[in-house]
Amino acid sequence: MTLSKLSPLLIGFLLIGINFKLPSDKEQIINLVKQAYKWHDTDKAENDIIPLTDINDSIVIGIDLEKQKLRLDELRKTNFFTEDFINNNYKIAQTIDTKVRNKEFDCEWLVGDIPPFSNNTDPWCNCQDYPYNNPWDKIEITFEKLDIENAILTWTWGDSEWSKGFKYLVKVNKVNNTWRISYLQGYDLANFL
Repeated sequence: MTLSKLSPLLIGFLLIGINFKLPSDKEQIINLVKQAYKWHDTDKAENDIIPLTDINDSIVIGIDLEKQKLRLDELRKTNFFTEDFINNNYKIAQTIDTKVRNKEFDCEWLVGDIPPFSNNTDPWCNCQDYPYNNPWDKIEITFEKLDIENAILTWTWGDSEWSKGFKYLVKVNKVNNTWRISYLQGYDLANFL
């Protein structure tokens, strides 16, 4: 690039301000986590695991893996998640499907009942409720590890009694220079079932 082409660009930066600063990795990650949770709250899907019911629509007989793939496409379109996270979500759905079809859970899963997995909680927060409305701007995020491509963090409910003894683990990876969620504690296959 020649100096004459660079000059307007430099002048533009000077007019905007010398203090122009890109968000730090920590700021980007905090924004990603909060935006993903806000999206989850406004997401129209009832849950991330799509049940398949019997002909009477009274008993869950498996997971609708075709609809599950469509759900994964919705997750993918958000640009919040890595392919590893999305593939893990599908693996969880396949495992639940097998267990339901083989009647490996302690009880039947009736339509409208809490599913017999995921500790009867929302895997996004390992909770059944929130301590207050619109909690995602109030969560406190602590970085356990941060390098140029990976971060491990935990979040709590911030200034709330609910934070006592509570931490939720999240992992993020940089993919094509963009931070994406690769792990949510509630979607750990070993703990999900």
